[in-house]
Amino acid sequence: MCAPQTALPVVDYTQVQGPAQVSTTIGNSTELVYGLVYEDGVTSGAGQGAGITAELGYGAVGSIPDDSWTWTPATYHGSAWSDSADVYRAALIGTVLGSYHFAYRFSIDAGGHWIYADLNGNDAGQGGDNHYSPSQSGQFLVTEEPEIVMEVSSIDMTLPANTTGARALAVFNDGIGPLGINFTEDIDWLAINPATVSVEPQEYLHVSLAFDATALIEDTTYSGTILWASNDPDDPSGSITIDLHVIPEGSSALTGFVRGPGTGIGVSYAGLQLYQSDTLVQELTAGSDGFFAVYGLAAGTYLARVTGEGYYPAKVMLRVPDTGALVRLSEMPSVAFTNESVNIYSSASTFDDTSLQIGDVITVRDPDNVLCGMFQVHTPGEYGFMHVYADDPNTTIDEGAESGDTLAFFINDFPAQANGPDVPVWTANNDVLNIDLIGSEEDTFILWQNWNLVSFTSLPENDSVSTVLAPITDNIIRVSSFDLAWNDGGSAGARTYDPALPQFSDLHYLDPIHGYWIKMSAADTLTILGSKVYDDTLLPLEQGWNLTSYLPENSLAVEDALQSIAGSYAVVSGFDQGALTHVPGSQFNDFTHMVNGLGYWIRMNVDDVLIYRGGAQGGPGPSALPPGPALASMDGGEVIPTPLWTDYYGQVELPVGAILEAYDPDGVLCGVYTVRTGGQYGFLHVYGDDAATPMIDEGAGPGDVITFMHNGVVLATTPESLAWTGTKDVLNLNTNGALGLDGSGDGLP
Repeated sequence: MCAPQTALPVVDYTQVQGPAQVSTTIGNSTELVYGLVYEDGVTSGAGQGAGITAELGYGAVGSIPDDSWTWTPATYHGSAWSDSADVYRAALIGTVLGSYHFAYRFSIDAGGHWIYADLNGNDAGQGGDNHYSPSQSGQFLVTEEPEIVMEVSSIDMTLPANTTGARALAVFNDGIGPLGINFTEDIDWLAINPATVSVEPQEYLHVSLAFDATALIEDTTYSGTILWASNDPDDPSGSITIDLHVIPEGSSALTGFVRGPGTGIGVSYAGLQLYQSDTLVQELTAGSDGFFAVYGLAAGTYLARVTGEGYYPAKVMLRVPDTGALVRLSEMPSVAFTNESVNIYSSASTFDDTSLQIGDVITVRDPDNVLCGMFQVHTPGEYGFMHVYADDPNTTIDEGAESGDTLAFFINDFPAQANGPDVPVWTANNDVLNIDLIGSEEDTFILWQNWNLVSFTSLPENDSVSTVLAPITDNIIRVSSFDLAWNDGGSAGARTYDPALPQFSDLHYLDPIHGYWIKMSAADTLTILGSKVYDDTLLPLEQGWNLTSYLPENSLAVEDALQSIAGSYAVVSGFDQGALTHVPGSQFNDFTHMVNGLGYWIRMNVDDVLIYRGGAQGGPGPSALPPGPALASMDGGEVIPTPLWTDYYGQVELPVGAILEAYDPDGVLCGVYTVRTGGQYGFLHVYGDDAATPMIDEGAGPGDVITFMHNGVVLATTPESLAWTGTKDVLNLNTNGALGLDGSGDGLP
């Protein structure tokens, strides 16, 4: 589509030189836009051609420029085309939010007639066919104001000579409009990628800084500056100073970042203590962007205690050498302040039989589980004053304690025992209480005879299932879990551990992310010592069934606990000496609160991410649940994992790599196993039909005979005594005719 042209006096040629895209916020100007004009005999020669009028304007997307557009005068900038053409410059001013097209226009008769310029040029004035086209116009965006938050103003980097390294520079947009940033530098040993970025409101982005010390001299410091420009009208430009310290070649390195939850901005000035065999080897402080580096340590594994202001401490294992370590810290929760509080302190509190350390976090809750006080230790061995707030009777919110309430204390979110001398009771406004605390990284679970559905919030450094459960091994019959997307890349669905059959077990490690079925021959108590996983940890949930953990220390109503996935889940199931079911909005729910120490089945309508603390509401999912991820068989058939299964194992005359398939009486493929050890198989998880998906037959039902096949040949069928139960029984079926039974068959209720 072309703008109408005229044979009346007009310039010979015009063009928008760029930039092709500009943006700004309401009331502010864009960067300069340049336009070129050529008129034979007028623009030739040095200086501005006489009688040229130039304007820059914008209008509706796809429209033809005319006087209805908004125009602003342009000023002479200089010459081009070897002094035969003139260049003008101007900026656009944002007035109304939206997207627009922009163009230049030029006149040689004081605005009587105009030639309009796009990015491809316009030669209509000299009889050409290249006229103005909206498809070649410039793009102009008027947005809400961004607010740039640059993570640092200076960066120190250390590298051994003849090595390379990288840093991540975080940029946050704390405004309500898109943020655009351009980085420039003139440093031989530094590269920025990407140099131009866009950051959406309330999001952050990491820019990679690549350092190259391969041609630099050791024991030397090199300095440079990065310049940046943004569309934030209040902070349009700035600089970051860079210092690169080159140390002797061959120095071992441990470098990385301490960051907050998610991808997170760096935790400024985080402290790290590195231990080996309980001996403190090194202490260091991260930079303002959370970056840390230490050189010269012996190769090996170190236990790091990491702290940060406003964050819970963490213990993680770090290896030397490593130039990409990443430590995540969990943010301390918030407390509602009111006009009344008691003041609590201690100089004799301990955690793990040691005086409180810098960075430890003390919290207190009232009998309603309301967090009403919090303090981070800054002096070893002491806490306080910790202000513990009262409920404000003038609001509908429960902010805290009432007079006479017994208070519950926690150290690093582990329950702590109040050890006097004062009684742990909220008394009266401005009272001062001395309450010593005793705490430890200890979780205690009472496991009942038969089935238990549990989850953990802490685990020791050695998280193998046999080590974690070693204290109760004599009473364990089996342990099972389930995931539609195991993070180790293994097959979706069930995993089982049987202490009597370790060679067949495929559940090798426990974690605080999943829920676990534990079947006990007798009741027992399990105590676990290990680092805490906090309730702001992200838990990805897949469409379909998920067996997940419950991380908060306190009990929460189901709707409150699952606020971050509201609308995305259909059913929550639990088990505490009997089945528990919760369907959103149902009057028949038989449990209302989720409890620490229990695991939960959650059936998701869509993929989503669960975060127990401070999650945003999710959107509604589809009314019908499609089948979830599947396991492939030899002929291309698929197994659909469900929360119902029976485990089979035994002898099979098949080589390593052979595929064993299980079918129900309706011919539905409901289990697939690839032989790992010649002559045996298992555990082969044989899945059952899920009543929640009536349009899909996923597999077997109680009492069904299961047929085992390889390459279309029947190897075995289950006798009545080994029929499918769906109660997580472990059954021994040998395909050479020798049949046996493991367990009593009294499976999951």
